[in-house]
Amino acid sequence: METIQRVRAVLPQFQLSLPPSVHLEIAYDQSQNIKSSIDDVELTLVIAAALVVLVIFAFLRRVSATLIPSLALPIAVIGNLRRHVDLRLQSRQSVADGADPVGGFCGG
Repeated sequence: METIQRVRAVLPQFQLSLPPSVHLEIAYDQSQNIKSSIDDVELTLVIAAALVVLVIFAFLRRVSATLIPSLALPIAVIGNLRRHVDLRLQSRQSVADGADPVGGFCGG
C-alpha cells in the first residue's frame, strides 16, 4: 500500500518531465481491492476470536475459567507470528511449521 502511495506522489513530477503530448495515468490499480481484502481478513479474525471465546465459555460455563484461555490465545498467535518474522521464514515454510502440530494430533 505504501508503494502505490509513493508512486502516486511521484507521478505529477514525472508528468512535468514528459513532453506535453504525452499523458501519464494509472491504467489499472489493485490497491483498493488489496485494502478491502486486508480489511476482510481483519474482520474475519475478530469474528473467529469471538467465536472461539464463546465455544470455550460454552464448555467451561464460567467467565473466570474462560478468561485465561481467552487471553492465552492471542498471546500465542502473536508470539508465533513474531517468531516467524524474526526467523524470516518463507510463507510456505511458516504454513508447514504451523501445520506440524495439527498433523501430529490427526495422525498425519
